[in-house]
Amino acid sequence: MEAVAEKVAHTDFVFTMFYAPWDADSMHARLEFFKTATYLQHEVMFVAVNCWWQHGSCSQRNKFMSFPVFVLYPTWDKKTGLEYKGPCQADYFLSFLEKAMRPLTRLHTMPELLHFVGQQDSTVVGYFDFNTSPQPPGYASFTLAAMRVLATNSVQQVRFGVVTSQQLSEDMKMSSLRKIFLFRMLNQTLIWPSNQVFTSMTFARWVVHYSLQHVHWLVPSGVKSQKLFSLIDRKAALILFTPYRPLDEVQELFTILREIVLEVKDCHQSRQVADALAAMEAERKAAGMRLRRLQQACSNKQNFEAPKATNDKPNCCKSILVGEAASKARNSTCDVCEHSLTYRGYRGNTRKCQCLVNAHQLGDALRTGVSLNTCSCLQVTPFYDGDCTISLCCRNCTGSSESATAFNKSPHSGDAELLRARLRRQCKRLRLGGHLRREEASCEYSSFAPEAEKLRGLQCRTNRTLQFIVIDKLRYSRMAAMLGVNFSASESAAVVVDVQNEVQYLLDQSLPITKRSLAAFIFNFTEGQLTRHLRSAVLSSEGGQSKQLVHDLSITEVTTDTFQAIVMDNDMDVLLLYYTPWCGFCSRIAHVYLALSRYFRSAKSFKCARINAHANDLPWQFTVDRFPSLIFFPAKRKEDSEVFPTTAQPTLPNLIRFVFENMQLKDKLQVALSACSAPCVARNRELALRRLRSLHGDLTTLRSRMSRVHRRVTAARDDIVRGSRGSVAATDDAYLNFLVDYYVRLRRRIRGKKLQWRAAKTFHRIMRETKSSYLKASALDEFLRLSEVYRFHGNESEEITSSSLKERFLEENVRSERDEL
Repeated sequence: MEAVAEKVAHTDFVFTMFYAPWDADSMHARLEFFKTATYLQHEVMFVAVNCWWQHGSCSQRNKFMSFPVFVLYPTWDKKTGLEYKGPCQADYFLSFLEKAMRPLTRLHTMPELLHFVGQQDSTVVGYFDFNTSPQPPGYASFTLAAMRVLATNSVQQVRFGVVTSQQLSEDMKMSSLRKIFLFRMLNQTLIWPSNQVFTSMTFARWVVHYSLQHVHWLVPSGVKSQKLFSLIDRKAALILFTPYRPLDEVQELFTILREIVLEVKDCHQSRQVADALAAMEAERKAAGMRLRRLQQACSNKQNFEAPKATNDKPNCCKSILVGEAASKARNSTCDVCEHSLTYRGYRGNTRKCQCLVNAHQLGDALRTGVSLNTCSCLQVTPFYDGDCTISLCCRNCTGSSESATAFNKSPHSGDAELLRARLRRQCKRLRLGGHLRREEASCEYSSFAPEAEKLRGLQCRTNRTLQFIVIDKLRYSRMAAMLGVNFSASESAAVVVDVQNEVQYLLDQSLPITKRSLAAFIFNFTEGQLTRHLRSAVLSSEGGQSKQLVHDLSITEVTTDTFQAIVMDNDMDVLLLYYTPWCGFCSRIAHVYLALSRYFRSAKSFKCARINAHANDLPWQFTVDRFPSLIFFPAKRKEDSEVFPTTAQPTLPNLIRFVFENMQLKDKLQVALSACSAPCVARNRELALRRLRSLHGDLTTLRSRMSRVHRRVTAARDDIVRGSRGSVAATDDAYLNFLVDYYVRLRRRIRGKKLQWRAAKTFHRIMRETKSSYLKASALDEFLRLSEVYRFHGNESEEITSSSLKERFLEENVRSERDEL
């Protein structure tokens, strides 16, 4: 550890990995760490420290709770360092280190400042007096604060800029030292309070607290947190799942969504926002073209042998006076010319340089690389652009007409090896980010004017507003799958999640995501024209042992797509189990439900099914709020579904009783007889015979009683008739009405007993003729016809078909069936 501390003290940037040799994540990160080191080995020192040995100085000094831990030690912070909290991938490492090595952007002119501010939602701009020695007061803290803000979120950073022109600082009224602005797009600009102590920690916290992001690029931490829920809790959110490639110059879909969001939130139709949108769209298209051209150049191996530069005339030239020499007698002038390079593989598509050369951009080169006393030429490559070079030739204007510029030969003739090395490095960077292994989709740049008119200022015209979130699809595709996104059809997807209303809306995945489709999707949501998306799980096509077991036990797996066809089948009784993979009680009753399916496997019009409620969404009328839940959907009357009582224990006898109470009669009898053995059939035949004798006695008693009541009714009527003729009546009307009602009830009971007697007689004959456990079709139909008629007059026959057989069934078969399982 002491050797590492010594190297850190003498190196500008040290990227350290603290690891444990037994940790799997550390072993995985080692290869990615090595890839990054091979690319930046000349700019950054890479150190790996085994911090697991408990007696070592590393473990005693650092109390790490997990491994690996990555810390960057920059020049201005050698003690604490900046902890990297992003993914352990080489492209993420490289992007973080490149941004950390160049945390500031120099701003010379007002157009550069406006372009810089318009490219991000939040930007920090400061002015420092660089005439002081050795460096301006507060500049080191400002630079370190930019790195600290980068460490908090390396994906969506707040960019920091420094004004280097005194004229620009005066135009912005930044003449006072350490006057720092926090520009926030579509919001007020904040100024750093001058009464606070300016340190890197306090300033970084201030920037993170007050910075504003209209589109949140979310990077989940990988552990349980409220990071996503805090954004979507109070109002609906549009979540865009798209690949994030850290080494890309521009994230295309993210930039497109940001352009749309600025249109939506631009209530006052600001000119600044319009200019920023135009610049963003132009930069997005140009970045895509540059990337495709570089891919073509890297795919052609001849470019690494000899790059070819144009020998034509320069694209544009400008003559300028150099610095203070312009006011002296002997003025010095420089001819600045831009040239385009052509690599094989560009297919003739050569980009012409933009003639944006000025004294501010070339000030460093004019001061350091050109001698003003002699005529000299210098070739520079601005802005790390391999497609464009600038030839700079200066001379003394002493009245001589000699010109030191010589464009008859190529200004790049001596730099072939330099250009090859540069292209080789750029291609290596592309491979590190995986750009050469993927095919770039063709960009659609159709007219956006109709949608722009609808979206401009939409947030001020409606209450259905949205949060906008972007998540990396490559690393968090599982989160997208939980929302019903299927990436087999498209590379990106957009979902609107409304937590309060418990709904989500999915953009049609059969169509590519473009600026117009995203804009229409947002507009339709605000107008309430979207249809709720129901998630449906995709069943595995591999028939393993578990699937074979489910098939043998007649349990059907239901999804959202198959719910109507299976559960709502009008000819089937369906018992549906709602379960989730994380529900412990669902696992406890799983074996009971499997046993239940075996008991009823002989029923032709009954089906046991289950649905994973965690992966499938159903219409509201079929949604449950607790797991496990059992609902019985009867045939011919699905609207009369029955829920298994929550107060009852989900045991096998209770479930069998619940199914028998709701299923069709033919299935009741078929299931009961299919489970009956020969002694069971004999006992049920004896039970039917006893029932016939009992019904015969009841009928005899009821008929005798009805004849007596009939005689009393006749006598009461005669008595009332005599009273109407003047005689004294012994019976009043109330007594007669009572006798009539009692007579009617007796007739109904006799009619019911007759039906029961016929049913019992038929059942006795069926049991007498049954030699196997299955009924003949003709006998079953005859019995069912009588049973269906009796259903409208009473339910005493159920004692035969349901209660008795069910009790016998439970007594004799529960133990044997459980032993078989």
